[in-house]
Amino acid sequence: MKKIIKYMIILKILVINYCKDIKRPDLLLSLLLNKGQLGIITSDFSASGRFYTLNDQGFLSFNYTPIHSDASGFNLDNKIYILNRLNRDTVQVLDPEFFYQTIKEFSTGNGTNPHGIAVYQNKAYITLYEKPYILVVDRDTGLEIKKIDISSYTDTVAYFTPDGIPEASGIIKFNNKIYVALQRLDRTDPYRIFPVTDYSSLLEIDPENDQVINQYIFQYKNPISKLKIYNITGEDCIFVANAGNVGFNFATDGAIEGFCPVSNTSLILLNEYDVKADILDFVIIDSSSAFALIEYSDFSTSIIKFNPLNGNIIKNIINYKNNGFAAGLEYLNGNLYIGENSQYPLIRIYNIQRDLFTQILPLEQNPTEIFAIP
Repeated sequence: MKKIIKYMIILKILVINYCKDIKRPDLLLSLLLNKGQLGIITSDFSASGRFYTLNDQGFLSFNYTPIHSDASGFNLDNKIYILNRLNRDTVQVLDPEFFYQTIKEFSTGNGTNPHGIAVYQNKAYITLYEKPYILVVDRDTGLEIKKIDISSYTDTVAYFTPDGIPEASGIIKFNNKIYVALQRLDRTDPYRIFPVTDYSSLLEIDPENDQVINQYIFQYKNPISKLKIYNITGEDCIFVANAGNVGFNFATDGAIEGFCPVSNTSLILLNEYDVKADILDFVIIDSSSAFALIEYSDFSTSIIKFNPLNGNIIKNIINYKNNGFAAGLEYLNGNLYIGENSQYPLIRIYNIQRDLFTQILPLEQNPTEIFAIP
């Protein structure tokens, strides 16, 4: 009932302002009706999180949708899918035509820790970080269709006995196939936190029969970012940040790596050895310009600009030493959007052409992820 009253008030405001000034409704729609081009995930790092939208004029949505404190967002076929991860284990579906409110939520199973989702026709494919299978569900009902067994692709090298879990993380649909990144980490090591093993890989799944048809071995290990598709060499390729050993296991042993399924070739865009830091996330603007979120051994972070074709570092656009850290990176219409966790959580906007920061948007919770809503 409260939501109905709220939307009636919103519509009344819009009608009044439309009569006064024909230019105002666009701004009011952006603020009040939650229309935007970017999705913002925030968290209190405890019990709750929020989903906002942001438009390319720098206006944050008036209202938000409650989500889990550990969540990741995906824009797929005109719906927003929120994966509520550790200790909630659900998929929350938001409808842009209904003010990004939750229209359904379904469980992926207790203790499954969903990490990524891709859709193909009526099916949704969900990677589960704690299980040796890909969950396939009906995208409309959330009911299980099948489990794709990937236990044979788990790591075989371990400090003790192999854990039997391949750590499936990133997932994406590309050329009517489903691609899944496997981290293949060692959970049994008593001295290091989930260190890398012999290799990480990319599985290719045929969604017509839900069978794994290929495995491609990455040159580097531990794909921790989302899988992203870019064309910088004349061919669409799948890119990921392979961070190697990160955090307390710090080592400059990763890279931004691409795999091109059509030509069956791989690309290395930026090497951790050259930046002397872990690469956590990235966006590619074109064949001469890209940005990466990197973390140094002292846990400070930076956003750097680099050339994706030759790996040359162009400049460090911002460094977080003692005043917080960056979390979330996205590009839209000439601007780079950076989520910033500090005493005052915010979104910082950097205009690429002008080479300067143009706007700061304060938030009530810490931003953890930013993603495009085309």
